[in-house]
Amino acid sequence: EVFSTDDLLAVEGHLKDLSQVASIEETLKQVCDCSFLYFYRDLFPECVRRLYQSNLNSAISHTQLVLTAFSDPERILKHVRHLDRESLTGVTTCFTGYRKCVLSNLKEEYLGPICEMVETDLRLAASGTKGVDGRLRKLIVSSPLYVCQTKLDVKCEVEKYLERMFYDLCTLNLNDCNTYTEMRSIANERYGLNLTDPYLPDGSLDQGVDFMDDILRDLDSFIAQYNYNLIEQSFVERRPERGAKYLNTMNIKCISASFKQHGLGVVSSAVNVCYKLLARVRVMGVKQFDYFIPLNPTPLHDSWTCV
Repeated sequence: EVFSTDDLLAVEGHLKDLSQVASIEETLKQVCDCSFLYFYRDLFPECVRRLYQSNLNSAISHTQLVLTAFSDPERILKHVRHLDRESLTGVTTCFTGYRKCVLSNLKEEYLGPICEMVETDLRLAASGTKGVDGRLRKLIVSSPLYVCQTKLDVKCEVEKYLERMFYDLCTLNLNDCNTYTEMRSIANERYGLNLTDPYLPDGSLDQGVDFMDDILRDLDSFIAQYNYNLIEQSFVERRPERGAKYLNTMNIKCISASFKQHGLGVVSSAVNVCYKLLARVRVMGVKQFDYFIPLNPTPLHDSWTCV
């Protein structure tokens, strides 16, 4: 059967269409390749900053699409031949530096503001005032982000930030442990964050003078400034400091609370300090005893014995 010219042209057109459909995946890969962004990587911090603001004001998040676009330069960086490759991973140092740059900017411009906003919201909620923004929850419970073959979970990063911040601040002032425990509970209820309890000893309001800081470090001043009450079995400050409206006291409960706070490791230090003080007082007592009681030495001629 002989085909006409029009039929041949129609067949050729259909074959071209089929060829384009068969290679559409490769075509889309070439068209959507964003490897050129490596030469415009200075724009990445500003893009991430805009993403954070747009995600708060929009119901649809485009964060993963932008991160995928900035991950495309890894295709060309992996095949660079004039640079050395790492022995363990087999990637070039150029790719490693680019990945560190992208991750640092992402944590600084995207994860950092989220962590700070969550911390501020928890502090306001713990103090009884209205929170900062209820739209933060959708950023925290969102799917993990993937950039340059690295997984970043926003929820895990926020948990690590809050755990580190709560622990550092609790060690500075143990009296705030109850406040951070309440903030930990609010974080679980409001954002679904599972924060680990640091298990630091709580400070006591009845502790008064700290045995470790105020006594062991300057025991002589404590002895000079405090009197012992035999009835109450406690030490009472002789005179208050200038401007103070109360007298400091020290009893067995204060010492017990101090041991719970600092640990039993201070017992050896306390024993050494007290031993040195008692040894010094004993030497001074012997000197005073020798001073007030005159010694009558036996004359040498009276001690002779005649045989």
